[in-house]
Amino acid sequence: MATVSISLDGTKEYHEWFRRSAGSFERTVEGLRNLMEQGFAEVQVTTVVTPRNLSQLDDLFRVLCEIDVDSWRLVGMEPIGRALDSPELLLSREEQLRLLRYIRDKREEGYPVTYACSHWLGYEYEREVRDWYFLCQAGTRIASIMANGDIGACPDIERRPETIQGNVLTDDFTDVWNNRFRIFRTPLSTRCEECGKCPDEQFCKGGSAHTWDYSLDRQRICFRRDW
Repeated sequence: MATVSISLDGTKEYHEWFRRSAGSFERTVEGLRNLMEQGFAEVQVTTVVTPRNLSQLDDLFRVLCEIDVDSWRLVGMEPIGRALDSPELLLSREEQLRLLRYIRDKREEGYPVTYACSHWLGYEYEREVRDWYFLCQAGTRIASIMANGDIGACPDIERRPETIQGNVLTDDFTDVWNNRFRIFRTPLSTRCEECGKCPDEQFCKGGSAHTWDYSLDRQRICFRRDW
């Protein structure tokens, strides 16, 4: 194992409210310090940003600098899972822009801060906030094994019969990787007329698989459409 990414979502009060776990802030910081001592190639912190912790980023940044983690990965709250029942946790257009500008400014200062792999961000920000251009690698370069043995792509993707490709308790993983995953190896934009007609389709191919609505065959979040 070369890289470890640990979730830390804000200062103590916010993190423990968000994770519903008293004492989890200190335990997470202690775990990060322990990992830093083990010589991993990269110890990363991932932070999910909501309207409630957007103003705390500098406070958390100081904590991470003191620990001296290798990188900080930020992403706005996504409309997936339980967040679908809590729309107040999603960033507004202006809040999303504040987050992207914050990351851009930190990178210009030389800090290893990056936006997560999620979404085509448009020409203005795409290479300003991360090291690569957007490409959803779910099912093409990324696979996951769930706690129950299910084989899927990105673990954030909604777990449905069509997104689960097999199970390591009954299937050979290599065979599954080589011969299944077709749902992820065809651009999502081919399933949605709106995406297919978008002038940015050549860059995003329908966007991230984890925010795709597999019932309606459309993207739940599109920075071009929603901004």
